[in-house]
Amino acid sequence: MRVKEGDDLSFNVSASGHPFYLKTKEGTGTADQIDGVGNNGAEEGTVTWSVPIGSAGTYYYQCSLHGDMVGQIIVEP
Repeated sequence: MRVKEGDDLSFNVSASGHPFYLKTKEGTGTADQIDGVGNNGAEEGTVTWSVPIGSAGTYYYQCSLHGDMVGQIIVEP
């Protein structure tokens, strides 16, 4: 997915057994979490991120338990 700096993102999560994280690097586990994400690691509920100005780059949404459950978030200026 592609977003812009300053966008507000919301992910509605309903995935028991699949903790949902927004991360700076892909991979299992809970390392490399993006600062300022609300409810990061949720299996139920809403994960939110207000994308900061100056944060252009590639980020990831990732199940912390399953390496193949991952996608990219490309932040554009």
